[in-house]
Amino acid sequence: MLERQLQGDLVEQDYRVVRPDGSVRWIRNRSFPIRDGAGQVCRVVGFAEDVTERQRAGRRLAAQHAATQVLAEFETFADAAPPILQKICESISWDTVFSIITLERLGV
Repeated sequence: MLERQLQGDLVEQDYRVVRPDGSVRWIRNRSFPIRDGAGQVCRVVGFAEDVTERQRAGRRLAAQHAATQVLAEFETFADAAPPILQKICESISWDTVFSIITLERLGV
């Protein structure tokens, strides 16, 4: 990333931050070059924005879309429930072990 910044590229990056209390926040970092009179990059400036709610909303939409697709593939909700749960877990990035344990509790 630093190399791209020094070359004069506009750089945008999302990353996850785990706070001391264990909560997770998503940050979008944008940086851009400042050039001197000769056109050389003399400084890189930028800003960071908390995009946690945007990330959560995107994951919720992905989970809803996945569940709707699975529902369309099965005749009964009982048949669709295990794959729906799996798709939702995948969409919201729940730990795979958690989803397996949950599926086992459902008898799958």
